[in-house]
Amino acid sequence: MVNHLILGLQLLVAPSRAWRAINDETYSPLALAVYTGIFATLVFLFRTIGALLSGIGAPWFALEALLFTLICVGGALSIGLLLMPFGRLARHRINDGHAMKLALYSATPLWAFSVFQIIPSHMVRAFFLLGSLGYACFLLFLGLPRLFGTEPTHTLVISLIVSGVWILGLVLFTQLFLPVAFNL
Repeated sequence: MVNHLILGLQLLVAPSRAWRAINDETYSPLALAVYTGIFATLVFLFRTIGALLSGIGAPWFALEALLFTLICVGGALSIGLLLMPFGRLARHRINDGHAMKLALYSATPLWAFSVFQIIPSHMVRAFFLLGSLGYACFLLFLGLPRLFGTEPTHTLVISLIVSGVWILGLVLFTQLFLPVAFNL
């Protein structure tokens, strides 16, 4: 478990080396679930503090933070499901675990940079969310050839499709739905 956390944080600093190590490790759904759960707890904690500081009233701040966390985790899991059919374009034999590893490890910037969700300004939080999402898409682009072994043209097309879905989905839900629902 600690190895997963170290690999996730190493992915932020040295992505090429981290993707090689992630590719070499065996797929463990339980370890990935714990990895995602730890980071999701941090996202919830930071977003709760940010919601309190931005003036959302008492039980609603926790609901807003929970919805934000569920949107981020659901988005990452959806990306894993979206990547599964693209496994047919892989050069070597892969399974669905490769797609989930790629999606959940690529989402590490969303988890790690959630510390900026403490900032009470909605625009600043949106800027850091989009920045971390951009970095997550870059990590996805770097991870596709390592985990799937895709050709360069397939890597570009797959990463553009998946990144577009990821960005539109998270922006739609976190920047349009949540502010309307909670009058931010």
